[in-house]
Amino acid sequence: MQLEALFEDARANAPAMRDGFMAQLETQAIAAQPAARGSLWNSVLLGLGGMAGLSGIATAAVVGFWIGVAPPEGLPDPTTLLEIELGDEPELDGFGWYSDEG
Repeated sequence: MQLEALFEDARANAPAMRDGFMAQLETQAIAAQPAARGSLWNSVLLGLGGMAGLSGIATAAVVGFWIGVAPPEGLPDPTTLLEIELGDEPELDGFGWYSDEG
């Protein structure tokens, strides 16, 4: 019961904010925010993790291209994975696109 009486007294006699407190608080909050970077490039770079992230993406792209052009001995040929036989013409009979009958 004593605690409830203290709460009621605090609600009845709430301290008033001094004049200009909210304006001062807003000024301090704006000053504490980091400066806007402005540039789209900086935003993209930060989104990728900075220069470390960008260098990782560039390295992965170069390695992926290299493996695609000259795959190591242990990797299967991509044409065998897709079951494509090079030199064969596609079978388009029945679709009206191609016909040997002329």
